[in-house]
Amino acid sequence: MRLWHTALFEEAGGDASTGGGSAPEPSLAVEITQGSTTTTEATTTETPAFDFRSIINERGEFTEGWESKLPKDFEPYAGTLKGTKDFATLTKRLHDNQAAARAKTEGVVKLPGEPPKEGATPEEVAAYQTRVAEYHKSIGVPETPDGYGIKAPESLPPGIAFNEEQAKDFAATAHKLGLPPNAVQELVNWKIQAEAKQQEQSQAALVEFKNKEIETLKQAFGDKVNDRIADAAALLESVGFPKDQALYHPAFYHADTIKVLASLADKIKELSGEDRVTQQPGAGQSGQSFREQALALQKDPAYRTDKDMQARVKRLYQQAEEAGQL
Repeated sequence: MRLWHTALFEEAGGDASTGGGSAPEPSLAVEITQGSTTTTEATTTETPAFDFRSIINERGEFTEGWESKLPKDFEPYAGTLKGTKDFATLTKRLHDNQAAARAKTEGVVKLPGEPPKEGATPEEVAAYQTRVAEYHKSIGVPETPDGYGIKAPESLPPGIAFNEEQAKDFAATAHKLGLPPNAVQELVNWKIQAEAKQQEQSQAALVEFKNKEIETLKQAFGDKVNDRIADAAALLESVGFPKDQALYHPAFYHADTIKVLASLADKIKELSGEDRVTQQPGAGQSGQSFREQALALQKDPAYRTDKDMQARVKRLYQQAEEAGQL
């Protein structure tokens, strides 16, 4: 194999040595001969890198107009570099900027980071706990659960009561979790509204169930359904159940139970020879005054939607007026 260098490639139609044609690009030609085959390869000379020594003297000072001599890649940073006299000044400026960026904490919340892994030293655990305490303080977590000051909203939904003991337990849990005060109060308000919604749904389901049971009783007793319910209530009162609560007893949620109580009331009347289970002047079969019966029915959740019950209440008030109970 033979290797030798030629001077320059000749441009097509000209000679570099005689000046004919345009000047060719500087190249290096390498002719490789191996056996009977000869090939020629050419490589273009790379542009030399910028020599930064050309803008700094032996004392580390930048030469006059050094910013304008930098490669184009540095143009976006011209404002930062302007006015720098020497390398020491540039280094100090970079250091100061980095230190200021690390030290700036205003408006920035520092997270405590990963908790210690199993086998961590007491010092590592203590350092993590310190970071957690600093983080909690930065987001407003009070020093003690009492610091949340949880209080009931100004107006509570109907049927919902504010539970002080539950509020204290929740405050302790929230403090353990490191929740900020605004989040804690929002969760309290959410729970109250959730309970109100759940109660409303349960009440609606109960009314629907009772209306369904009333329809079953109507099929069994016809237009005497309210009288038979009153008989069942009177039976409960006769064994000591408070008469103003008889119609709210769970037994009255089920048609089959009312049927049994009404049947027992009939048996008692037959054995006693009385027309009613209990006797009270100006009272219906329930043993209550007409006015008391009307008031009790109005407390029933089904009263708002049950037209038959509403009609019965109207009749009871008429009877109460005739009996002088109003």
